[in-house]
This record gives sequence, structure tokens and C-alpha cells, in this order.
Amino acid sequence: MSKRILVVDDSPVILDLLHDLLSDEGYTVITQHYPVEGADQIRVAAPNLIILDYWQLFDGSRWTALELIRHNPELEQIPTIICIGITDAHLMIQTPLQQKNVVLISKPFNVDDLLDMVRLMIN
Repeated sequence: MSKRILVVDDSPVILDLLHDLLSDEGYTVITQHYPVEGADQIRVAAPNLIILDYWQLFDGSRWTALELIRHNPELEQIPTIICIGITDAHLMIQTPLQQKNVVLISKPFNVDDLLDMVRLMIN
């Protein structure tokens, strides 16, 4: 059975791009448009990995999605990749998030780098 990846973004173009890219690599991809309403949406998707896009890290719905995942005992162990623009906040939070199985990838990201990180985190 293929690994399942939940991709959460507010852009239909990015959702389609990542869906096609990851599906071509053999993953089952579930896409979710922001906002994530609750833990049940994530549980139903049953992902092995979550990719969250952050246009602005502290945007309420995006930060809430990460908190929802990391503060729920059923979800906290799911590896998570956050795609984020480089900012000072990015540098400040990188180490604490890595300790919680969250990896930050700077945008614009290299497709090969993203795929390498996906493989590393769930294979």
C-alpha cells in the first residue's frame, strides 16, 4: 500500500501541482484547502506525512493547523513539512520545530529537494 500524504494549501494551483508531482512518485495524495476545520479531517485522511504551505507563518488558520497537529496525541507523531518564505521568524523557529518532527523548506523550493525530504521523512 502506498504512503499517504496530506497537502494543505490555499492555492488550487499549488494543490494540483503537488498532487500531480507526488502521485507521479507513487504516493496517495489527499489535498485540503485551508482552513483545516479540526482533527477529524486529518484523522480521516490518515496521512503518513503532512505538507503545509505557509505564505505567512503566523496567519491564524495556518498556525492553528500546525498547533492542531502537534497538540493532538493521535496526530503529533505525523511528520510534517512546512513550505515557508525565508524570514527572521523562519530562522528563530526552525530548531524548536525540528525537535517536533517538523521540517521547514524555504520557498520557492526546488522540486527535487522537496521530493528528497518527503522520501527521507516517510520511507
